Amino acid sequence: MVVLDAVVSIVLWVVTSLYIAGNMYWMYRVFARVVTYDPPTLTHDEDAVEVRIVTIGNESVVAETVRTLPSELDQRYVISEEPIDVPEAEVLVVPDEFESKANSKGRAIEWARQVVPCQREYVLRSSVGDC
Repeated sequence: MVVLDAVVSIVLWVVTSLYIAGNMYWMYRVFARVVTYDPPTLTHDEDAVEVRIVTIGNESVVAETVRTLPSELDQRYVISEEPIDVPEAEVLVVPDEFESKANSKGRAIEWARQVVPCQREYVLRSSVGDC
């Protein structure tokens, strides 16, 4: 009985030691990766991005949003249900005769998808104002 107890104890200690060693190695790998992390370089430039901001109104918030965009993002559209004045962006107003099952901003998004051509690889979409 004493021999069986010793064997079970040895097996349990070996298993526990392997578990602790595996966890310690994993922690080492995680901390080493955090310390040596080098973010990947961008594979595209700013000329590949188009900005589309959808709004119902709220002119001041939209203008502030456009103002805070990086200057490299030069193709900026504001798609609105009503005419607004936003410096540094081209404002496109959804015509009243456009019909869609969607309403509010969904209607504006659908109109822009169908009518406004996108020549760039990436589109940054933002929704500003009330839903």
